[in-house]
Amino acid sequence: MSRGNAILCDSRTVPVSQDKTFREDGSLFYPPAPIVRAFIGNTMVVNGKVWPYLNVEPRKYRFRMLNASNTNGFDFLLWDENMNQHPFWQIGTDGGLIERPKRIEKFPLDPAERLDVIIDFSELAGQTITLRTEELNLAGQEEPFKRDVMQFRVGLECEGEEENEIPKKLRGFKELKASPKLKTRRFVMTQDGNRLTINHLGFMDAATETPEIDSMEIWELASPTFNPNSPLGIPSNITHPIHLHLVQFQILNRQDFDVNNFNEEEWINTGEGIILGEKHDPHPSENGWKDTVRVEPGNVTRIIVPFRNYTGEYVWHCHILEHEDNDMMRPLIITEKNSGENCD
Repeated sequence: MSRGNAILCDSRTVPVSQDKTFREDGSLFYPPAPIVRAFIGNTMVVNGKVWPYLNVEPRKYRFRMLNASNTNGFDFLLWDENMNQHPFWQIGTDGGLIERPKRIEKFPLDPAERLDVIIDFSELAGQTITLRTEELNLAGQEEPFKRDVMQFRVGLECEGEEENEIPKKLRGFKELKASPKLKTRRFVMTQDGNRLTINHLGFMDAATETPEIDSMEIWELASPTFNPNSPLGIPSNITHPIHLHLVQFQILNRQDFDVNNFNEEEWINTGEGIILGEKHDPHPSENGWKDTVRVEPGNVTRIIVPFRNYTGEYVWHCHILEHEDNDMMRPLIITEKNSGENCD
């Protein structure tokens, strides 16, 4: 595949990945329907360029990966010219550095999620490395046209000596623990006519989430629209990337549930009315501070949220652009402290 769009890079750059669709005259296409539920483009774009390349030296580079697509989530991986896979070294999540660098072979990234990685080109002089996705089309088949995202063209030598080492420790990290004393809130990804909602409520409905400053809560988010015979990411198995403003949290786990035997009202109010199945640990790339979490279909996703630093009115919402625009956004009011569990 020919690539003619070079992008610039310093030691820390932000590759912003998106899927777009272009008309024949080069202008962007977007469906003209009055209500669009999802948009999945047919062309990968990085930093506004179609299938770009980046000239790099045979040394380490730091990249802050961002998925800025409207709807689509991706799994990213690295391949060389001989179809051999190469690793990333993860050093951060949405909320900044993790405790220790971590080798990962590939990672998922939904709209608004970020991942800080180091790619080590030291032993790859003269090679071309491709950032790829494991992309499926709407029929659930491999999508070769969107498989390649961008190239890294590795030069033969460095301008100066390569002296950078990946540190063994990056920052202190305290893992938050669930406790029966903590308040639990439950949410269902719902639909009401043309509106996409949360617990059947939209942005203009009064706030039901009013945590106190310096409190900590467990939020459970369920997505009951699930077809076990269809791959993730393909309608109706859309994942909702839920984003909380001005809050960093940790992911506890995900747990399967029977979507055909689910009483959402009972579950929201009491925690009953649900048949739970297997629990799943967070993906290794998700272990750290997050502000966006993938709520996958057929799962209850649990996060633990400390409300520190700020009081006032904020929002939380699905970060699929077409979902938040069609009312999948809720007010969040962090109040002055009266009582409750302290985060310390």
